Amino acid sequence: MQDSINKIRRYDIDLLKFIACVMVVILHGIEPGGGIQQIIYLLGSFGIPLFFVVNGYLLSQKYIDFKFANEKLCKYFKFMLLWAVICGIPFSIIEHRIMVFYLIKDAFCGKGLLFHLWFLAALIILYYMKACTRWLGKYVKFSLIVISLIICMALSFVFIINIIIKQKYNVEIRDIVPPCLRVITNGGFFILGFYLKDIDEIKYNRCILVVALLVSILSLNLLSYMINNIWASSMYPSIPVFLGVVILFLLVTRIPLKFSSNKIKVLSTSTGIWILHPFILRMINKICRGLFGEITICGKIAIVIATIAISGIITYYMKKNKYLSFLVKI
Repeated sequence: MQDSINKIRRYDIDLLKFIACVMVVILHGIEPGGGIQQIIYLLGSFGIPLFFVVNGYLLSQKYIDFKFANEKLCKYFKFMLLWAVICGIPFSIIEHRIMVFYLIKDAFCGKGLLFHLWFLAALIILYYMKACTRWLGKYVKFSLIVISLIICMALSFVFIINIIIKQKYNVEIRDIVPPCLRVITNGGFFILGFYLKDIDEIKYNRCILVVALLVSILSLNLLSYMINNIWASSMYPSIPVFLGVVILFLLVTRIPLKFSSNKIKVLSTSTGIWILHPFILRMINKICRGLFGEITICGKIAIVIATIAISGIITYYMKKNKYLSFLVKI
C-alpha cells in the first residue's frame, strides 16, 4: 500500500505488492472449505504479512519520528473518513441515522463495509511504536539472522497461545483482538521488512528457494489440518507463513525481471485493487448467486480473477482522472 519512497522506482517491490494484493483478494473471495478449496484459501495467509514486510522494507531508510507518525495519522484518517462519507451517505439515508462514524469504528475493528481499511490503522500504530523505540537503534544492533530468530520466537509464542485459548475456551485471538491491535504479529513482519534491506548479504540457489516455497505452502496446509484450524488469519504467526514470505521476497527481488510499460501499468493498480476489491467482489458474488445459486470452487476462482481485473481497470481510469485519483492512492 505504501508507495516507493526511493527516487528510483522499485518495480520488483511493486510486483510484491501486487502479489500480496492478489492473495488478499483470494482470502476474501474464497472461504474456508475442504480439499483444493482450503489449499487455495490458505494461500491468502501470505498476503497481509507480505504487505507488512513490504511497508517495513520501503520505510527502512526513512527517519520515523513522531512528526512522521502524525503526518501518516492525518493522511490515513482523512482517507478513511473520505471513504466512510462516500459509503455512509446512502446507508445513512436508508437507516435514518448517521452511519459515517459507525463505518470508521468498524473499519478500525476489521468489520463492516470498510473492514479492509484496518490495515491503515495497524500501520499508524506501528509508526508510533517505531517512533517510540527508534532510540534503541543507537544502542542495540541486530543482524538479519538474529532479528529473524527473535521474530520467529515471538510469532511462535502468539501461535501457541492461540492454540491453547482455542482448546480451553473455544475462541481464538482473532475473535477477541481487533486486527489492527495484533501488534506482535503485525509488528513482527513490519520489523522483518526493515531488516530485509540487508538481504543482499545472503547467497542462495533459486531452485532451492522455489522448492522451499512449495514446502512452506505444503507445511502451512499440514499444520492447519493438524491443529484443526480453518482460518487463514490464525496462521499468520506460524513459521510456514514467516518462511514463505521471506522466500517470496527473496525470489521476487533478486530474480532479474523485465518490466514493459504495460506491466508497469498493471503493477501500479495494486493499491486501488486493494481499496476497491471488497465492493466489486460483493457485487459479482451477488450477481452470480442470483444467476447460478451455489458457486463451485471453479466459479469462485473465476470471481476472484474477475474482481482483480475489474478493480484494476477501474483503478487505472480513476488514476488518470484528477478528480478521482485520490480515492485509489494512499
